[in-house]
Amino acid sequence: MHPDRSAGLDRAHALALEWLDSLAERPVPPRLTTDDVAALLDPVLPDGPTDPAKVVEELAAACEPGLNAMPGGRFFGFVIGGTHPAALAADWLVSAWDQNTGLRVITPAHSAVEDLTERWLLDLLGLPGGSAVGFVTGGTMANFTCLAAARDEVLRRHGWDVATQGLVDSPGVRVLVGAERHDTV
Repeated sequence: MHPDRSAGLDRAHALALEWLDSLAERPVPPRLTTDDVAALLDPVLPDGPTDPAKVVEELAAACEPGLNAMPGGRFFGFVIGGTHPAALAADWLVSAWDQNTGLRVITPAHSAVEDLTERWLLDLLGLPGGSAVGFVTGGTMANFTCLAAARDEVLRRHGWDVATQGLVDSPGVRVLVGAERHDTV
């Protein structure tokens, strides 16, 4: 392994374990503001490369006091939940693999895992044959995708095919949401 890469990964690993081990005892809210963290980060662009372990160390030292203990069991601000140890390790691995996963031919491993995950989800949810799963980047795209699918279905029930007719002159669709709905809605 390249020595710079190894040192950076080793330091990131040690710091990640320190962070996870601190969650039960550390304060849940961040101890610093955005401005405080920004002041700790070196605002000067380096003239050349910096040792990866040093980059990781400086990043952690500046950012850690500005982190919220979201992965811990005492954070109730959002519906997030802690990262399962296998998921965290797999996330590290796929980050190292660094694949552009847009095409099945280019990244067959990604596609095979996604296909398997789809089958498992459909089975767990007891959905009928012909059902499909779509993976998105997060909550914002999940809301967007669900609203678009619901819009298409509501319009279909009124005899309007969005795929062929578009939205211009379509029947109106009313979306009712609560006052505390997510901003992306």
